[in-house]
Amino acid sequence: MNDEKKKRFPKKPASLRPLANKANDSALASRIASQQLRYYNRSQLFKALYFAVRVVAVTSSGLLPFFVTSAPSMAIALSVLVVLSTAIDTVFAPYQKWKHFSRVTDLLFLWEAKQQTDFDDYKDAVEILLDAEQHSIGELIELTQAISVASKVATVTNRSVQINEQ
Repeated sequence: MNDEKKKRFPKKPASLRPLANKANDSALASRIASQQLRYYNRSQLFKALYFAVRVVAVTSSGLLPFFVTSAPSMAIALSVLVVLSTAIDTVFAPYQKWKHFSRVTDLLFLWEAKQQTDFDDYKDAVEILLDAEQHSIGELIELTQAISVASKVATVTNRSVQINEQ
């Protein structure tokens, strides 16, 4: 079962394994493989930070109107979370760094793929994979847009709740 789990959930993408595991690696190939893995790990870190910041900020700003009058201390805590999330997003710029490190990883993957003898057979598939990766990152929204939408929805919902209570 442990082997089956390793097959389904590899620690690093398949594109990072062949270059790193060649028996007769040169020092340069080892360095490139090391950098590729480093950039991949950084892209995953900034991807996680991007989504974590947005979940915290949007959830906090969405809940804020419900606590302003009923629980002021909770409203203050939620406001602080929104400010901290915005500060983290501004200072660390996870979207831009995720996009950058992901692109570098993709370019190194492309370089590695071109080194394979059967690259021409899979050229179209490689292009599709690279386009899909860039497209998925390009559709993401800025934090201020996400907070704005959550705040508007929460305000409308809070007004509806207040009207129904009267």
